[in-house]
Amino acid sequence: MPRPFRFGVNTTSIESRTAWQERARRLEGEGWSTLLVPDHLGAVSTFAPLVSASDVTTELRVGSLVINNDLFHPLRLAQEAATVDLLTDGRLELGLGSGWNRPEYELLNLAYDRPAQRAARLREAVTIMKSAWSGEARLPAAEEAERTRAVLDVVQRPHIPLLIGGHGDKILSLAATEADIIGLTGLTWTGSSLAPTGASVDALAERVRFVRDRAGERFDDLELNILTQVTSIGGDTETTVTKVASTLGTEPDLVRTTPLTLIGSVPEIVDKLVATREQLGISYVVVFDTAIDEMGPVLTQLAGT
Repeated sequence: MPRPFRFGVNTTSIESRTAWQERARRLEGEGWSTLLVPDHLGAVSTFAPLVSASDVTTELRVGSLVINNDLFHPLRLAQEAATVDLLTDGRLELGLGSGWNRPEYELLNLAYDRPAQRAARLREAVTIMKSAWSGEARLPAAEEAERTRAVLDVVQRPHIPLLIGGHGDKILSLAATEADIIGLTGLTWTGSSLAPTGASVDALAERVRFVRDRAGERFDDLELNILTQVTSIGGDTETTVTKVASTLGTEPDLVRTTPLTLIGSVPEIVDKLVATREQLGISYVVVFDTAIDEMGPVLTQLAGT
């Protein structure tokens, strides 16, 4: 039996505390599962808005999509996440990535290493964070019995749910063995921008097979996720497809069929999401906050089914 659909919203901007909390209330009332905040310079920071959203909701889950691991020390990130988990009554989903935005690295004077090196650092960080949440990481003390936890206990057991997203072998190998949610991006960094080099159904199916092979018996416990890059429901489909294809420098057919886009009428989008779940197992779909209104009729039909 397929996993029930979950839908999330990824934040592009926050205008004010009032508007943000009104959005959180609305999303919970409409049946959205998650409200997510990315981790980039030039925007709000990630964790404070999550606590703010949780203050006015009771069931809406909150999370990061995704934290750039290279910008945090693992113990401090574990501490921050555990604090948010506490203050949200165990509603945090921690999305992690190995970093991709080269201009941010340059601005912060950080080395932009090869993807395999960044993935290796993320693997080490996940190990440290899980150890901290389990109580293994302890502060130094003269006597062993006096050593206290470096990071407070977490509400969710055995640890805060982890979403790890990416496209390459190293990052998806890590996700398959350590994450609870697999973010399939279908995108690769070209040196100046993200490109949909792995966005076709066939390419994503190969990535799902790769994850299945690496995950082994735990694969059935994993949730597969995708962040929709373009959502346009109810408008002029062909005009939108042509425009997006021209912008991305790709074929219109890829824009129509890729799971990274939701372009068409409500029935067409519903059919596409159901087919994507059947073909790829993707049941957790995130859209940008600019698509909240358009997605309403889709949620009414699919959320939780």
